[in-house]
Amino acid sequence: MLINGYEESPVVAGEGLIALPGFWATYFEWMCESGDEQAVPLAERFGEAGADVDAAIEALMNEKAWPVFRVPFDDGHAAVVVYANLPEDGGIEYFATHPERDRQGSLATVDGHPAGPGLAWRELLHIAERQQRDLRRNPGVRWALQSPVRDKAGTRNHA
Repeated sequence: MLINGYEESPVVAGEGLIALPGFWATYFEWMCESGDEQAVPLAERFGEAGADVDAAIEALMNEKAWPVFRVPFDDGHAAVVVYANLPEDGGIEYFATHPERDRQGSLATVDGHPAGPGLAWRELLHIAERQQRDLRRNPGVRWALQSPVRDKAGTRNHA
């Protein structure tokens, strides 16, 4: 798998991980962190077995195989999620790509210093509703893969 800027990185297609028990609990984990030591464990919040969540965490956070999720939408564009699992400095990077462009359009980064701009609600729905011929045909899955970068303040205008 080739992605501009990741030529030396161990990126792998992550779409197969979506079917793992515990995947969604792990995928949304960073959004659910409360810092409360008394909080309900992640697996319980999602109705998953702890061992399933642990296995999904291992798969998503693998330093030797960084999962990449591509959500194709219009005219060759794709929204991309990369689990950049650098030792001691990992993060999740969200961006848009097009095969005729040399660089990505940054959507957000989730790491020690999260950054936006994120997606407006209308942009998120637009991407989710595009039915491309791929394994992510379910609009709910397409929406869920991109929803962590929704502009929570709602201040962005539509595309």
